[in-house]
Amino acid sequence: MKYLYPVVFLLLMGVCQQQGFSQDPEYSMFYANPLHLNPAMAGTEACPRLTLNYRYQWPSISGTYESMTAGYDQRAMKNIGLGFQLDSDQAGQATLNTNQVHLFYAYHNQLSHQYSFSFGFQATYRNKYVDKNKLHFPDEIHERYGFVKPTQENMSQINPVYLPDFSTGFLFYGNGMYLGGSVHHLFEPNESLIGGVSPLPRKYSLHGGMKVNKTRDSYWSPNFIWRAQQDFRYLFLGMYYHHDPITFGIWYRNLDAIILLLGVQNDNYFLGFSYDTTISKLGFNTGGATEFTFRYNFNCRPKKRKFRDTGCPSF
Repeated sequence: MKYLYPVVFLLLMGVCQQQGFSQDPEYSMFYANPLHLNPAMAGTEACPRLTLNYRYQWPSISGTYESMTAGYDQRAMKNIGLGFQLDSDQAGQATLNTNQVHLFYAYHNQLSHQYSFSFGFQATYRNKYVDKNKLHFPDEIHERYGFVKPTQENMSQINPVYLPDFSTGFLFYGNGMYLGGSVHHLFEPNESLIGGVSPLPRKYSLHGGMKVNKTRDSYWSPNFIWRAQQDFRYLFLGMYYHHDPITFGIWYRNLDAIILLLGVQNDNYFLGFSYDTTISKLGFNTGGATEFTFRYNFNCRPKKRKFRDTGCPSF
């Protein structure tokens, strides 16, 4: 056990660092992944919505990170939004793996002809595990042939965890503006892989924005997202410009990255690409982060989109 605990500790610390001051996977196209952002956004579209997201981070350094989500949400009735999402996060070239299933419920209350308020709830079942075949220890090293010796470490001490998790959020929206907030990991579940105590800290988020200079085919949309998790605080500031069918976007993640976005959309789909340029002390040699997203609205015709203009960017 001489090296086992330090190795697992360093692995988990590496995952925390890669997420930019967070212990959760992060995405740059926030509003193309609405269920990940805030459970209150389930059912904000009139039409059933499918979203697919893929993120590949830091390809130029050892130990890449991949995150994927697939989600679906819809209005089940006038005031109820339902959804589910599957996601997978692989850290350190799939050494540390997290798979999750999320269920969403949101209640939408129309406050006036123009404004609505929604309250959402999220229930999650999480599995986190280490691929033991990808762990290496000093006693495995042969001076000529490298990692070829069997280790004497007791690998049975590393066990997968299966645990529930719960989150909640709210969203006030309408007339080309919105303001929302969420609290993820309400009960701070214990994620320890080696029998100790390692709670996943509560994450607080506040996000908002508006559409300005709107015409039939175009608009500008300034946005912000503020998050806090344990001792870390970070701020995202962004601007979108949309002119049918193209969307351009730029975001600044404080002291960490500049994010550029390009997308194409119509009433039924959105296809987007973003790239994060690292501006922190890690420098440009990380390779940044690449993200792809696809959204499809089923059976959606313009006359049916009475819930369309929530104030959020339309993708």
